[in-house]
Amino acid sequence: MVLPSNALASARLSRLKIATSCENTGKNKVLVVEDSKSIRELLCAYINNLHAIGADSAASLGETKTLLANRAREYFISVVDLNLPDAEQGEIVDLVQSHGIPVIVMTGTVDEKVREAMLRKNVLDYVIKQQATEIEHIAYIVGRMYENRQLKVLVVDDSPSFRHYLAALLENYQYQVLQADNGLEALEILRAHPDIALILTDYNMPRMNGQELIQAVRKDHRREDLAIIGLSDASKTGVSVLMLKCGANDFLSKPFEVEEFYCRVTQNTNMIGYVRRIKEHATRDFLTG
Repeated sequence: MVLPSNALASARLSRLKIATSCENTGKNKVLVVEDSKSIRELLCAYINNLHAIGADSAASLGETKTLLANRAREYFISVVDLNLPDAEQGEIVDLVQSHGIPVIVMTGTVDEKVREAMLRKNVLDYVIKQQATEIEHIAYIVGRMYENRQLKVLVVDDSPSFRHYLAALLENYQYQVLQADNGLEALEILRAHPDIALILTDYNMPRMNGQELIQAVRKDHRREDLAIIGLSDASKTGVSVLMLKCGANDFLSKPFEVEEFYCRVTQNTNMIGYVRRIKEHATRDFLTG
């Protein structure tokens, strides 16, 4: 199996795992760190108004240390300014991550150097805070992460190292993750967890490969009910077409950029979430008249 170029980051990612059950963790608040009072208050208001999620805020590295000393266990995610007056080199990211809290970064500008720094630090996302619409977008990302804690994703790959790497990426985005090392085991897990929203499956596996798994899943689950993303070595031509024609919603070649991975996963889980909400509303309206 071919590992992504940054697979060595999986060890650090594993330290950033947080529990995924809203009921059991007690981590239901957001930590916002931003030295601009107007941006800080606007973001906290968006988060509360859009998602009814509580937020604590700090204006400096020093204030953040005080909050974390007493309340670190309350935060399921954080949004931090990359450059603070008392932490101009991004030290705030390391501080918050040291408490096991995933980080979304706000930055005034972004270039290849900043992007590489964000990838090295394994932040969830980075957003340029130039306009009010971007602050609202950050609040949307926070809400998405909160909702992800209710979504199950199944990772199917016969390589333990690559499977655990994918699981760490997904857990960092708050998903509940299940794992299988072949297609037959994946089907057993799906029968036990019929509410799985997304399957990520490799192509080459023993006992039942990815194409066979997709065909088996599609006998009972439509594309709009359960999304599937196929994975395979980029050198294997034609595999993407086979998996898509057999019923996959999407495909990723390995190795991949982490940002592309998150974009594709988010797009597919968003679609499943929308469909489920529409069905839920339709059922509720039918029952209530």
